[in-house]
Amino acid sequence: FFLYSTFWGIFYFCLQRFIRREYIEDFRVSLKIYYVLIMPFFAFAHGSLPSRFAFIAWLYLPILHCSFVRCSKIKDYDIYYISFIVFTIGVFNYLAVILNFAR
Repeated sequence: FFLYSTFWGIFYFCLQRFIRREYIEDFRVSLKIYYVLIMPFFAFAHGSLPSRFAFIAWLYLPILHCSFVRCSKIKDYDIYYISFIVFTIGVFNYLAVILNFAR
């Protein structure tokens, strides 16, 4: 859990150079929110269920991902293609899980 939680903070911190200049402050605010949400995990994650302290930050990860895609230097029409592909893969994964439970 520690590696998963720290990976996203370090990953997006390193990718800040791919953010448009006009959106860099907005993205940094989004990244700081993730850092604040993950702080209880690092402070209190020594019990039997340490993941409960990181749960809120993990729920924030899709917002952080969307913030990066929207603020990045990717062209707008490429963002639509990426969003369509990710949405399609998500729907097929959801249907696969539902069909496995139906058996």
